[in-house]
Amino acid sequence: MASIPLPPLPFSGSGEGSGWNPDNLSGFGLPSGSIYDIVYNVLFWILGIFGVLAVIGFVIAGIMYIVSSGNEDTMKKAKSAMIYSIIGVVVALSGLVIVYAVDRALRGYVNF
Repeated sequence: MASIPLPPLPFSGSGEGSGWNPDNLSGFGLPSGSIYDIVYNVLFWILGIFGVLAVIGFVIAGIMYIVSSGNEDTMKKAKSAMIYSIIGVVVALSGLVIVYAVDRALRGYVNF
């Protein structure tokens, strides 16, 4: 039977008085930042993805409008896709503003 290599245990050392050392968790692959930083970075990552997808959708809708060649049905679809893309950009930007506002409110700042 093959043995599975384990990461080093987070103990401060051997001998008398050694025990659990929560500062030595580097071998477990855990993030080193605080929970606040992790949530903050994930929110900005998600908002960035939504913003990029909305801009890509707007570009595709513009190409659909140009390529429609006067076809009313295709032009209508392209216009509605543009409206939805603009709504996506507005939602992504308002999400960014909301995250900033909540962050500043929780930190105790008076002014936005």
